[in-house]
Amino acid sequence: MLIKINTKKIIHAMVVISFVLLASCSTSFAYNNLPWLSSFWVDDYIDLNSSQAKQLKIIIKQTRNWHRQVELPKYKQDLIKLQKTFNSEFNISDLTQQVTVAKLHWSNLLVQVKAPLIELAKTLSTKQQQELVTNIQANLADELKQYQEQTTQQLSEERLKEQLSYYKDWLGKLTKQQTQLITLANEQHINTFVLWQRYKQNRLNALQHAFNYELRNVEQFDR
Repeated sequence: MLIKINTKKIIHAMVVISFVLLASCSTSFAYNNLPWLSSFWVDDYIDLNSSQAKQLKIIIKQTRNWHRQVELPKYKQDLIKLQKTFNSEFNISDLTQQVTVAKLHWSNLLVQVKAPLIELAKTLSTKQQQELVTNIQANLADELKQYQEQTTQQLSEERLKEQLSYYKDWLGKLTKQQTQLITLANEQHINTFVLWQRYKQNRLNALQHAFNYELRNVEQFDR
């Protein structure tokens, strides 16, 4: 089955593999064992046959090896540059540039994994395609239900809790000023859940359309 980390599947597989590979710099166990762990992540979304499962593991292993050899050295250089930026006077433009560079790494990864995942997608049976779409749809419905069960205040409090935990993991114990800044940013945060849900639903609709129609035309499906 394909990947589970909140963005999951052959299309989610692409997103999830991407996320794991990018995040894996700090999670070496997962990073080094991606081909083996992938079978656990995929099971919640699609039942792959033995040949497909083997193909997926090869894709993940090859992508991880490429990522380690090609992308990780770039990450190292970016971190060195970022450290130099922090050690000197910097402005919003400097930090924005670093964000742009980080997004480029993500784009490189998607480009790298796109073709082999498309080849895998072409081997899915009609039943597997429907299973994948149904499970992703169920996941979206579950996310929406959890969201609707919380008040605006509860959502804000939960987000603040997550933000504080996130920054503590990266920065260590927060100062009073840092906590205040994070709290202020959280209060000014504009909730984009509904927009993200709409985006993910549109993406799922596009995947279903590809399965139903474009898979018959190899060139169209590859796009």
